[in-house]
Amino acid sequence: MHRVDGFTANELATTLGLPAAELYARVGSSMDEAHRLGAAGARSGTLILADEQTAGRGRGGKKWTSAPGEGLWMALVGRQESA
Repeated sequence: MHRVDGFTANELATTLGLPAAELYARVGSSMDEAHRLGAAGARSGTLILADEQTAGRGRGGKKWTSAPGEGLWMALVGRQESA
């Protein structure tokens, strides 16, 4: 089970007041994970947090990577939810 600063995914989501969190040691792209989880029905506000990205993408199609220990990389599932 991956932890961030000692927190499990459930502990982090509860502490931050989010519906859920997914923690990864390594992903291609945190945004790709957000899209995948959103398509699978994850609730809006679900946090995706990774220690390393191997296929990050930025504005204007810029590509980048982030090595482990250089930061935390995140995305949120976001969509308008019906009332």
